[in-house]
Amino acid sequence: MALSGSTDFTLSRDEIAAAILRKMGGAKPLSAQISTKNQAAHVAQSVNLMLKAWQTEGIGLWKAAEITLVCDTTSTYYDIGPSSADHMSTTVVKTEIATAAAAAATTIVVDSYTGMTDGDVCGVELDDGTVQWTTLDTPASTSLTIDDALTDTVAVDNHVYTYTALPARPLAITEARLIRADGTETPMDVVTWDKYTEIADKSAGGNPTMACYRPVLTNGKLYVWPISDSVQKRIIFTARIPVDDLDAAANNADIPVEGLRALIWNGALEILPEYDVPPDRANRIERMAISTLMSLQAYDYEMGSVYFDVDNR
Repeated sequence: MALSGSTDFTLSRDEIAAAILRKMGGAKPLSAQISTKNQAAHVAQSVNLMLKAWQTEGIGLWKAAEITLVCDTTSTYYDIGPSSADHMSTTVVKTEIATAAAAAATTIVVDSYTGMTDGDVCGVELDDGTVQWTTLDTPASTSLTIDDALTDTVAVDNHVYTYTALPARPLAITEARLIRADGTETPMDVVTWDKYTEIADKSAGGNPTMACYRPVLTNGKLYVWPISDSVQKRIIFTARIPVDDLDAAANNADIPVEGLRALIWNGALEILPEYDVPPDRANRIERMAISTLMSLQAYDYEMGSVYFDVDNR
């Protein structure tokens, strides 16, 4: 028996739509607005709506991402999302200055350039305790060219941060950690909005110990307390990122292949009211949708040990 040696099976948007329509058994749409020409797009719209709704039910562990936020010393909160003016990413690289640089310099020498790419956003810690943000120009060695001249001197061991792109707006944040200048990590409490509002002095400075996330539209807001007292500190948090849209015919579904069966049966259930489906087939679609969704939910959880505190008194 010859095995394929391949494990990359997936389905495109239109292949998913075709599979859903097969489950409908060739049923005719009830609306004249649905034709054979726009049927795949119509089904894809319903699947997109369903995928987004699944996220509100907690499905989507595979979309958890670690985002690194570079702290400043003035902000009580940071915008987290695609149009944020704050600086965070899943691709943050941190290094340090190897050779002191003068104000007006357009070249800095760092300890390492591993992970940096042309056009990356680059933040350089200045001697005045702030970070100057610019962009990198084709990093090919530890001598980095930056697009904007330094506005202050830069000492040896000052921090340098780079990243490629901002993250999507998180749906939620499940944990957070403070990273100090020496690289040690300390867990932070992720609290509710009510708990955050109880803080009397929100402008206090120090080591951030508490985070509160509000997923407002466009860019979410991450509230941090106390305000960081150094730009050499970072916060890493685990965020649930939205699934990608199924926009084009060739787009693959942004779910594990193990969830495709549930996606198809539940997609059929989603469009069921818009098609003339016989009752017996409709009942089967509903049963299979429930069964496959339960299987997906059982698969989509984080494994870990469970500990019981037994009082032997």
